[in-house]
Amino acid sequence: MRFRLPLLCPSVGFVTQIFKVEVLSKSLAWILWLIPAALCAQTPVDLKAEVGARRIEVARRQFEQVKAMVDTGAEARIRLDAAERDLEDTKDKVILESAVPPLLSNKAGPSDEAIIEAAQRRLDRQQAWSEKIRKLIESGIAPPPDLIPTETELQSRESDLMSAQARIFAKAEAVASAARSTHKDETIPLDFEIGKMEHFEGLGTFDETRDLQGIEKAFEAQFDRRLPISADGQTDVHRALGFDHRGRIDVAINPRAPEGIWLRSYLRSRKIPYYAFTSAVAGKATAAHIHIGPGSNRL
Repeated sequence: MRFRLPLLCPSVGFVTQIFKVEVLSKSLAWILWLIPAALCAQTPVDLKAEVGARRIEVARRQFEQVKAMVDTGAEARIRLDAAERDLEDTKDKVILESAVPPLLSNKAGPSDEAIIEAAQRRLDRQQAWSEKIRKLIESGIAPPPDLIPTETELQSRESDLMSAQARIFAKAEAVASAARSTHKDETIPLDFEIGKMEHFEGLGTFDETRDLQGIEKAFEAQFDRRLPISADGQTDVHRALGFDHRGRIDVAINPRAPEGIWLRSYLRSRKIPYYAFTSAVAGKATAAHIHIGPGSNRL
């Protein structure tokens, strides 16, 4: 912007002022142009990481403030326990919220293992806190109402863990689908019941300490990657389905994919029982996978 006054003979000083205003205006224009450009230079991942770091810092400062108050006797010890729990919860929540959709494997983000571990820690922490509050109440100590856990929060954390575990199934299904498209001539046994499930009884037993290591080594030697175990023993998913999954293994592989065909053949050759699911089956399986071991008993 340039200011002009209706003077017929402006002085040298006035002309100089006009020049300064014009230069300043152009400088401000450049600054205003660069600000949004700088903001746009940050990727969504960077912004999410920055927000997550700030949330953790706020929780840490809150913990330090509560600790100082507890040290001086201004607050009860349980407040410090709650602040410490909130700090750890915030760290794990940031991990969960940093997760990218499971099929966007080329995007930056925490690993599936880190996501599952964070979800499991949050669930374990909530269960431990519920037990702590229950014992306080039974001993006649009334905790502050805002520290009493709710069933809704527990269910939410159970849901987060199930979603984290489902990521592995989603990726396995995508890999299997891609493999099917590149191995159209692969021989696929047609012994699936209703096209969804195959059961091989073998000797009827599976000893994890004896058999699993051999399966893992053989799979890694064949495909140059680790056996994608999605469930080792009992999990919340199986508990929700009403199954006792102890002593059983779930592998996140579609049984019709080359890896699945190889694994089924390997198990058959060693008389190891298994169930193979090509898709979700109501009351039995949440997604395509191979269950190694005898069938799970009902809880």
